[in-house]
Amino acid sequence: MSEEKKWNQTLGVWEGNKAIGVDLSEIPKPLYIFGYGSLCWKPEKEFLNYKKFNAQTAGWKRLFVQLSKDHRGTPENPGIVSTALSDSELEQHGLRKTSDPPSILHGVVYAIPDSDVQTVLDLLDFREKGGYTRVIVDAFPLNSTANNNNNN
Repeated sequence: MSEEKKWNQTLGVWEGNKAIGVDLSEIPKPLYIFGYGSLCWKPEKEFLNYKKFNAQTAGWKRLFVQLSKDHRGTPENPGIVSTALSDSELEQHGLRKTSDPPSILHGVVYAIPDSDVQTVLDLLDFREKGGYTRVIVDAFPLNSTANNNNNN
């Protein structure tokens, strides 16, 4: 699913790239998007109408360690942005022990209507500009009223 990335100097964005990982044939229905960074505090306007709830997932940790050439920097001077690393990735880099309890990552889950799935995935591919991988995770609501919450 990955396409070659090309930097557009005029627009200051990466072009022609899609997320790697889960392809469209593997997308669960219904689709819930778990956001752990800017989707929590700066969602696209399209997300404002979707049902959402605060949630957490186990086995992942948010770190500010990813270099970005378009969100917080340029190709010549990358900036640092938030990323999520799995516990196994943290272990590979010596950032956690296998005996540690699972990491917990808090975020927001958006319920995506079936009619909007392709549009939302395309929007995220552009928004994240190659900086993310699609992964299916189990996310759990942080409160018992999660299924009734909308826009809070």
